[in-house]
Amino acid sequence: MNKGIGFIILCFFIIFISLSYGEGQTVYQEVYYDAVRKDNYFDSITEALSHVAENGTLYICKPIRITSQLKSLKIDKAMTIKGESNQEKSIIIEGGGTGPVFNLGNTVSSFRLENIYAVGVGAAVVKGHGECITIINCNFEDCMPIDITSAKVKEIVLDGNRVIRAYTSIRPASYGAKVAVKNNYFGVTGGEARGLNIENCEVFIENNRFNGVSLNVYDGEKALGLIQYNTFERDGRKIMVTENDQKLHFQNNKIYKDAGQVYYRGNGTIDFTKNWWGSKEGPKEGVMDGNIDYSNWALFEDFRRYQKDSYTLTDLQDAYDHLKKDANADNWIYDMDKNNHINFLDIIAITRSISE
Repeated sequence: MNKGIGFIILCFFIIFISLSYGEGQTVYQEVYYDAVRKDNYFDSITEALSHVAENGTLYICKPIRITSQLKSLKIDKAMTIKGESNQEKSIIIEGGGTGPVFNLGNTVSSFRLENIYAVGVGAAVVKGHGECITIINCNFEDCMPIDITSAKVKEIVLDGNRVIRAYTSIRPASYGAKVAVKNNYFGVTGGEARGLNIENCEVFIENNRFNGVSLNVYDGEKALGLIQYNTFERDGRKIMVTENDQKLHFQNNKIYKDAGQVYYRGNGTIDFTKNWWGSKEGPKEGVMDGNIDYSNWALFEDFRRYQKDSYTLTDLQDAYDHLKKDANADNWIYDMDKNNHINFLDIIAITRSISE
């Protein structure tokens, strides 16, 4: 009898210990990090993370503070972390906070960060080993959105983010990751040297604005992909490629005259055709450094015509319509812009082309 009672007490003790250490604790598909405590609401960020179910969502309702006491948050399962608004600070990296804010473990299959506003110097927000990482519609000031070196990462998407005065580094140890960087703004406010650094990836970089921020593709096993419809502006910055594989294509980008040089240090020739260089005349002297094919540049900022395009009767009609419109405008002689309006030399070129 005593043995039976002892056994029952032992079982209850084991269950109590298991619950105390998180075994069998309640998890939720939706968890809230907030000032209140009830059901799936928690006022401790570490406790809130522990109650998120696999593929669940953690909503950030008050700022996470990364300090000398709370230096990093370990993520050990697939999840989404979502802020209420990317206009309200949801992550604050204070003095002594070394980060990364979210350190992804080896068991993480996917991680998504959305509507987050992170500020502070000295830490990356996302780092680690997650296979698929998505960062969307976030603001980052003075802190790296992502710093990846793990070869385990297979897919990264950066979409619709604003990155100010910060590096972004995607440099896995070996080739294999597919990276999409689209609809982002990368900028500085002064003379800071900042860049988007890529290595060992298949890249798709589209519709981003680089305002004083460089794009750097470094040596690695290989790099390939398409960089298109981006805007590069502000004096003194550059596009730098030191990769030896010539499978990168820079096309239909706006690379303004004050955006600095384009460097290429690989073997062979790299493709920089069909870009707008701020002028019908193409890139100015001294912009190119290396074996770069910049031929067939765009003649207009909207990419409606390229240098090597042949002229047609339709072009002659379009030219006539442009001249008629300009001639009927007030002060049309003074308002004409050689980069945006067709002039008489264009008419002559079209006529000669048609007659040949």
